[in-house]
Amino acid sequence: MFEQGGYENAVVDNVGTVDQPDGATTVTAFGNGSMPQDDGNMDVNIVMQYYFIADGSGVYIVNYMYPLEDTATDDVIADILATVTVE
Repeated sequence: MFEQGGYENAVVDNVGTVDQPDGATTVTAFGNGSMPQDDGNMDVNIVMQYYFIADGSGVYIVNYMYPLEDTATDDVIADILATVTVE
């Protein structure tokens, strides 16, 4: 999933599945890797969430990328992802 997002050397640290209050299911993966830039690769933390709609009609993908040294952002993103709903 990370490689399809364009990341290189991706390593998954943690994967979780959550049943959402609206009946949807989310699968979230935290990891790190590198993103190719014009002047070389940038090492980044990566978070990807697949949000599977309850009736099976589709999927939404939420993708976060932020500097590797900014680990405090993990908790903020985890809180955000836990509250994502589709209206």
